[in-house]
Amino acid sequence: MPYFNEPTTIICGCPLGIFTTFKHQEEAFQLFKALGDTAGNDLFSNGLWMPLHVEDYTDPARISQWLNGRPGVYPIEA
Repeated sequence: MPYFNEPTTIICGCPLGIFTTFKHQEEAFQLFKALGDTAGNDLFSNGLWMPLHVEDYTDPARISQWLNGRPGVYPIEA
């Protein structure tokens, strides 16, 4: 683990953005929301992506959507 005066975990991800000059702002925003939706994007329940929103780690109903969406993907201890 990196050490910067105190132990720290670095979180890395693939940033997504929408240019202000893009012609199709609403469509791009809808795609952005769909990609981050744990209920509608099976990349989360298949264990390929980790959720993006704090609520997906704090709200039991939302945790269950991605963590228990497909049996055997995540260990029982999770």
